[in-house]
Amino acid sequence: MDELFFLPKAPVAIPRSYWLPEDEPVKVSSQLIVIQPSKKEFARVQKAIASAGDSDYDMEIFNSLYRDSALILPHRRYDLLTQVFRWTNHSTYLGDPEEIWDPEAAMKEAKFLHFSDWPVTKVSRCRF
Repeated sequence: MDELFFLPKAPVAIPRSYWLPEDEPVKVSSQLIVIQPSKKEFARVQKAIASAGDSDYDMEIFNSLYRDSALILPHRRYDLLTQVFRWTNHSTYLGDPEEIWDPEAAMKEAKFLHFSDWPVTKVSRCRF
């Protein structure tokens, strides 16, 4: 993923949240974020965190700050969710309703896999 260090200069590069309902406004995800170091932006994020409500998490904070200005990363390469493999309709992930879902091709294309498979508990919360 070294190529992410050579992106055009932007405060934040982030994929879209393709799994959300299509009738909702477009949102960015927070699984993988490329951040240009900046004292100004760090202060903005700190301020947003300090004023966040109880139901505001990282995704809500990044959307409030960067939804309309972030450099958008291609989600097919940088934001594959494990839940996609259980879907019956993959058009929002593929971006084309005519494209045929190929799970092996999706895994080969992906450089980042996020374990998110609600209602299955996240791996980080499992007690072994």
